[in-house]
Amino acid sequence: MIAVSIRSDLTRMERALATLASEQVPFAAARALNDCARAATVDVNRAMPEIFSNPTGFTRHAVVAPRELSAQKDRLAAIVTLRPIQARYLLREETGGARTPADNTRKTGAQAIVLPGRGLLLDSHGNIPAGAIARIKRQISSQAGVETSARHADKAKRRKAIKAVASRDRGSFYVGKDGGRSGKLAGGFYQRLPGHRIAKLISFGSETHYQARLGYHKQVGGAVSPRWTEAFVRRLHEAIATAK
Repeated sequence: MIAVSIRSDLTRMERALATLASEQVPFAAARALNDCARAATVDVNRAMPEIFSNPTGFTRHAVVAPRELSAQKDRLAAIVTLRPIQARYLLREETGGARTPADNTRKTGAQAIVLPGRGLLLDSHGNIPAGAIARIKRQISSQAGVETSARHADKAKRRKAIKAVASRDRGSFYVGKDGGRSGKLAGGFYQRLPGHRIAKLISFGSETHYQARLGYHKQVGGAVSPRWTEAFVRRLHEAIATAK
């Protein structure tokens, strides 16, 4: 009979496995988590045009995985989040529900929600054009100044000024208060048009409602789950190969 004696230094093997479990596995897991977090930011940002119609570049880069919140071997969690400014308006797209003036984080004490009216030409992203509200306010202030001057001028100048105001009325702007003369106007900025028509440019609302459509949490989970195993195995092999 031929006998073969196989001996193994189990103590050394146990130490090696303990080192692998205590040092290399957490290190590999942290790197894999960060890989998945970065991949999730790419996926969710790329999906923005599928959720919103022609979103701005600002919105298409809303999702980030901040380096200061990345996973470490002693803290196995990587954070995927929204940039603070984008979160102000995207959070409601995630949760749905009503938005009121009290939710305005940029203007404390806001009395109304500013919404575009049907008569306002929106920009290519469907937003109120930059500076549009300021321009309308300047027009209204300018018109108020002309009308005040007309009331204080002598008769001849007053007739001329009033005639100028009347000829300009077709394109003039004004502030409509809830109810208006007809009882049908909602608060906002309006513009007079030919044919005694009016166009609502800006509406002042007490609340507006959103549907939950962003699906942020679901998208992040969908980006991480199929990648995790492959990322962890790859990073573990790298950790073992480079272990001292």
